[in-house]
Amino acid sequence: MHKSANTSRPAYKDLRLCAWCGKSNGSGVKLLRCSGCQVDVFCSKECQKAAWPTHKAKCHANRAMLAAHADDAEEIKSLRHWTRIHRPSIYPLAIHALGALEDPSVGSRDLYRIEVRTRLNETKIERKYEIVSATVCSIDSMGPLAPQIHARYRAEHERANAPPHGTLLLAMHAEGSQSTNLVPMGFELGGQLFPGFSPEKAIAAINAGYIMPL
Repeated sequence: MHKSANTSRPAYKDLRLCAWCGKSNGSGVKLLRCSGCQVDVFCSKECQKAAWPTHKAKCHANRAMLAAHADDAEEIKSLRHWTRIHRPSIYPLAIHALGALEDPSVGSRDLYRIEVRTRLNETKIERKYEIVSATVCSIDSMGPLAPQIHARYRAEHERANAPPHGTLLLAMHAEGSQSTNLVPMGFELGGQLFPGFSPEKAIAAINAGYIMPL
């Protein structure tokens, strides 16, 4: 499975782009995370300043979320780190489950929700969590969060300069936590999952702490 991981046209792509100019960390640019919302990244102070009129509402909303769930702040930060490490495995899982290659618009209606359990006393971040469930949920089923999620999808979809890329949202949730972390991801229209992709094997590899190369 692992030797087949690299393809010339992977279905997923990293959405860690400067929230203003769109430069990616893959082009050798160092991206700095906004210290306020801890979500968006920028390639320079100039871009962060230029983006402020549009970034302001999102920044304030994420600050409010972090303040409301102050007890979960470290959990949220840790889960985001774990998700970034395992994104080469998690992204294909979402693409497969949602059928995004067959229906690129699915991200506007549905998201992929992953429930994880914290491994107590685990010091290695790649083994900090284990997936206990992974399901497709309609955005409208997310209750009061639905309008915010729809707005987040539209913003991320526009920022990803789609087409030729589609956009999906992951909802990451740790058992016992009161908050859900939304993670945007992109996928290439016309891309493909690597041959022999198996959701069961991918989840087993993640739970074993295996970090799949990009």
